[in-house]
Amino acid sequence: MDGPTLLHARHEGHAHGNSNNVKTGYIIFACTFLAMCLFSIKNSIVPRVPRRYRRLVNPPLCVTITVWCTFALVFSLSHLRPDGFVGIAKRAGRVCYAMLPLVLFLGLRPSPLPNTFYLQTVHLHKWVSRVVVLVGLIHGILYFIFFVQNDRIPRLFKFYNFLGVITLFMMLALGLTSLKPFRRRFYTWFYRLHYPFAWLTVILGCIHARPGTNLLTFWCVAILIGQIVYRVSTSKTTNIEEHAITHNLKFAILPRSVMPEYFPVGSHLRVSHSLRNPLTWISPTHPYTIASHPSDSEVRLLVRETKFKFAPSPNSSFGSGQVSVSGPYSSIDDTMFNTAHQVLIITGGAGLSFGAAVYRGLKINGINEVKLIWIVKAKSELSALQMLGVDSNVSVFVTGRASKNRSATADDDFDLELEDLLEEDNDGTAKDAFELLSEAEEEGFDDFVSSATLTPGEAATSSTSIKDKNELSGISIHKGRPVLSTEIKEFFSDAEIAAGNSWVVACGPEGLVNDAKKWTEKQSTDLIFHGEKYVM
Repeated sequence: MDGPTLLHARHEGHAHGNSNNVKTGYIIFACTFLAMCLFSIKNSIVPRVPRRYRRLVNPPLCVTITVWCTFALVFSLSHLRPDGFVGIAKRAGRVCYAMLPLVLFLGLRPSPLPNTFYLQTVHLHKWVSRVVVLVGLIHGILYFIFFVQNDRIPRLFKFYNFLGVITLFMMLALGLTSLKPFRRRFYTWFYRLHYPFAWLTVILGCIHARPGTNLLTFWCVAILIGQIVYRVSTSKTTNIEEHAITHNLKFAILPRSVMPEYFPVGSHLRVSHSLRNPLTWISPTHPYTIASHPSDSEVRLLVRETKFKFAPSPNSSFGSGQVSVSGPYSSIDDTMFNTAHQVLIITGGAGLSFGAAVYRGLKINGINEVKLIWIVKAKSELSALQMLGVDSNVSVFVTGRASKNRSATADDDFDLELEDLLEEDNDGTAKDAFELLSEAEEEGFDDFVSSATLTPGEAATSSTSIKDKNELSGISIHKGRPVLSTEIKEFFSDAEIAAGNSWVVACGPEGLVNDAKKWTEKQSTDLIFHGEKYVM
């Protein structure tokens, strides 16, 4: 009779101390749950905290990421045993998988957290994902070194170990394709890898890992399925009617029934081809700000031309001209519409969709001390104001700049929600806000913005504005760029600024929003600033 058969662990030495790794995974899961609770509480109290103390409860993104890196490092190095870096490798693998529920949770839209918008979590989702990829890479590299040193390379191709190798390469692919240079040019491919690889990472990672991952896998799968169920249950299939304003700017009109009876002013919706087509599920959705008011009889979007077409061509693989619409997704607190006394709205280009929605929402609520500034490249687009019901106390600045063309190889189908539209000159300094605006106008970026905590940028240099002959009642037209410091000062100079009730709202490229924020803070500490910046 043969002797006893020896059973080998999936990773050498896994049996020893496995219970500690399982316990660590559950501790990490509990810590991430607590962190999300604190994140929601922070979002609730920040608007009520005086500005001089606000950074204490709302730290910059770089500080938050440093905290998560430290968190992952501490748990990876805890309870080290005599097996040295192999022990670190085991613990790093557990940390990596235990943080997956957090990564997937942060990617949910809308965010299920109270007082939290999806656009507040997307940057955190991106960077925490990169921390997880880094920890997973450490896990793989250390085990590879171990196998090389012990002349056990063939063990990499054992079934369970090889699943780990596949999982690591998928995570690296997600991390690399999420970097700005790749994502900007090939967003469609990034998106098509993103969701299938997320599912495979969860499933293969569960099989590869040692026992004790059932709870973690359950929550990962629940989050992924929950997102699918939410999208199917809230999406509506409809046709879109288009009305051209200029050659690359148009109104898209949807039936009022695609949105609920009430939706927050300034919300956005997401458009994709019909969910009945399997290709839709691996293709990006396209976000657009709702430019109309909930009381209107139709839903209006102000959009730029891109490669994404609401009605596919007859040869398109998407077939039917119908689209699927989901939303709304809010991005601004309703408090302003009930308590504000004075509001100055500064918008750039297609950001008018958000500015016009806020403008009308305030007017309908009886707040009359409202002014809208719109910076646009071409005077031919001014008819958009009347079509959106914005007809008084409006200043339009027509820049008329020529700008560079986008590379013909760039992918126009990217989802504008992942990265700031802030280019840099060769010296590393941010470009002029209005140069960015002109480039964004010329390039035809989708109309989409996200709420974010902004840091002051360089002030825009402005030429003297020359008032044009006014053809529209209540609308003054200027040539050149506005001096934001002057515009803000003049608007708030005639009345005493009411603390907590006076607002500046800016929407457009990041440079424009940062300049508006900078001059708002210089004008008065009692002013409240809300920034919506173009991102991609």
